[in-house]
Amino acid sequence: MGLISILLVTLFIIFLAKRWPSAAPILYTALAVRMLTIFMGNFITLPDTIGDAYWFEFQAYEWSLLGFPDVLNSFQGWDVTFQKDVNLKGFNSSFFISYIIAILYSLTERSVMMAQSLSLLIGTLSVLISFIIAQKLWGNRTAIKTGWIVALFPSLILYSALVLREIYICFFLLVALNCMVNWSRTGSLKSFFLVVVSFLAGSIFHGGVLVGLILFLAIVFLLQVKYMCIALFNGFIMLKSLIAISLIAVLIAYVGVNDIIIPKIGTITDFDKLKKNIIHKNIKTHRGDAKYPDWVIAKSESELIYKMPIKAMYFVFSPFPWEIKKNSHYLGMLDGILHILLAYLIFRNRKAIWADPVLRIIFLMLVAYIFVYGVAVGNFGTGIRHRAKFVVMFILLAAPLLPKFTFSRKKN
Repeated sequence: MGLISILLVTLFIIFLAKRWPSAAPILYTALAVRMLTIFMGNFITLPDTIGDAYWFEFQAYEWSLLGFPDVLNSFQGWDVTFQKDVNLKGFNSSFFISYIIAILYSLTERSVMMAQSLSLLIGTLSVLISFIIAQKLWGNRTAIKTGWIVALFPSLILYSALVLREIYICFFLLVALNCMVNWSRTGSLKSFFLVVVSFLAGSIFHGGVLVGLILFLAIVFLLQVKYMCIALFNGFIMLKSLIAISLIAVLIAYVGVNDIIIPKIGTITDFDKLKKNIIHKNIKTHRGDAKYPDWVIAKSESELIYKMPIKAMYFVFSPFPWEIKKNSHYLGMLDGILHILLAYLIFRNRKAIWADPVLRIIFLMLVAYIFVYGVAVGNFGTGIRHRAKFVVMFILLAAPLLPKFTFSRKKN
């Protein structure tokens, strides 16, 4: 079943390569290196294989033993307010990936490679969507560079070969960004709704994705109010702006009434409770061989003010050389170095980013994710996994200054 699944994924990618011929070499390479990583996992222990990846797959197997109809009927849904864990048989909704795999297992048989083939498919599709977004933002030449970087980025390769949520979240974020670019260029209500739906789909796998949706809606609300005021001043009403303002106002009211809790930061309507939850997260996650230095952790409300930027920096760039305690930490340091280089390229590209409205939104969204996840994470082991969700946003913002990939040198 595993080999059949990988064959089906390969055939689908070949079909997409025919549809986007300029991205074909990138897609074939991305597929090949991810397949190789999956096969290597049968002989060596890959990073992050032992923890959540094992439990997500094992939970899928246990649920599949219920049989196909019972697996479908046993899912209780997820709590739209994110205030409690609504789950399958007592497990929280972060195991939604296990539910998907359990359905496949119940129809066929248990196959870890089949579960990995889903990650393989989503990971390779993420490469294609990155190419498409970069093409819309920067043009075809930069899109090719972007596609190669995403295809060969180490953490994206790894999480496209494991049964983990990271690549699923990355995929839906990219779908949201693609729709957001379309909305920015056309102002289409259809694109606006697709942005919202994509963020909500990503939040099924991890509720922290909603941070991006909240920021997007806030920006849209302010822009539409501005456009509406200008239109009213000129004596007419913009129907699109009125619809957008009304919908966002309803969502804001819903959030206020239901006291929605966003994973990683807590309730967003009670500021005092929010601060206490962040401090609790700081202390709770500060553990293990990969934990941040003690002086980075905020233990009071006053320390949050000046330690939040420091933790955000550790989240993006750690582990640093002085934090290395195991050989496996060197892989994390490589990932941190790559993020340092991307951050430097983004800084150099800052004028172009700020000149484009949609690039500004992507940048502000990335900063929001960095701070929200940064304050909630207390060790670089967890941080490496979380920042893999957003690494393509780094790449897209740095895209014009990325190095060009060449495989042969033309002779004069």
